[in-house]
Amino acid sequence: MLRNRFAFIISSLIFVLILCGCSGKSGDKEKTNGGKKAARNSDYFFFVGKIGKNPGLFKYVFDKKEPVKFWSNEKEKVIELSYSPDRKYAFFLTAEGIGKLGIFSYINNVKLYLLNAGAGEISFIKTIGSGLQVFTSWESKSTFKIILNYPDKSVVAYVNQKTEYYNIFGKELESETKAYDITKEGYPKPAESVEKEFNYDNKLKIYYSDSAKTIALKEISSDKDLFSISSNQSLKNAVWTKDGAFIVFSTLDISQGNSTLNSSSAETSRIFIYSVRNNKIVKEWTGSGIKNFFIINNYLIFDDGFQKKSTVNIVNMKSLKEFDTIKIKGGCGLRSIPQLPDYSRQ
Repeated sequence: MLRNRFAFIISSLIFVLILCGCSGKSGDKEKTNGGKKAARNSDYFFFVGKIGKNPGLFKYVFDKKEPVKFWSNEKEKVIELSYSPDRKYAFFLTAEGIGKLGIFSYINNVKLYLLNAGAGEISFIKTIGSGLQVFTSWESKSTFKIILNYPDKSVVAYVNQKTEYYNIFGKELESETKAYDITKEGYPKPAESVEKEFNYDNKLKIYYSDSAKTIALKEISSDKDLFSISSNQSLKNAVWTKDGAFIVFSTLDISQGNSTLNSSSAETSRIFIYSVRNNKIVKEWTGSGIKNFFIINNYLIFDDGFQKKSTVNIVNMKSLKEFDTIKIKGGCGLRSIPQLPDYSRQ
């Protein structure tokens, strides 16, 4: 039985290896439909939505309350839009194909682009390559990291993990590759994306306790909990408003153990607005989706729902009322069009 399973894994890797492509570099720039007039970053934001048959980029201007098609490609799907932590810079990744073969995912011809929002320009940086999976993160406000897992061409039981670092101008700073023997070390997994603790000005911290299944806000100087809530979902993200008056935080559970995952009333994520002055949660949303979010001026922007039903919601934090809901045929989201995880072959 084990021998048959190992043979299946190896054959799957061979097939995926055939799908893998080559890499190249370019610094070509292209103007976009949204690049006619520069504006402040606080006047607009970008998000991912379906344009034709593929996900592309939209630009939303607050004054107009209307999403505009910004960039798309008939052969490439935008698979991730990633802003720097201060939202001053952004990269996005595209792929020509993405799917699953047996227990392995595959992704073809991944490309990296730099988004210069103010100038209305997009620069092609590099073809990252093809492989099994790709992951990204910001190591700091000025360093962007990409991880590509791909089959080794010489040893079929090996999976290589290539890690590349870029500065905010798209210059490659460092590249390293490590090989994993999946028969001994298992498949290389990315770092845990769900956070456990967020700090504000070394005065307050919001954290998640695995043992108690609670999310709490603690005053650092006194080590006193100011509030706590019970939650089966882990803390995903927390952001303080500039004046420190509010904390917006989100929770997430898209694990295989979530029994509601594939139901019509899925409970996978929550997002809260907490008032520091009043020491209470003043607004809450719950339901399906990932609920990626950020804050621009007095607006909270977050995505909600999965796939074709996904939307981007905008809330005025002063009035706590809905400012707008963006609906795109085919779905939309802040980082990507949110997808349900596929655990069917694990």
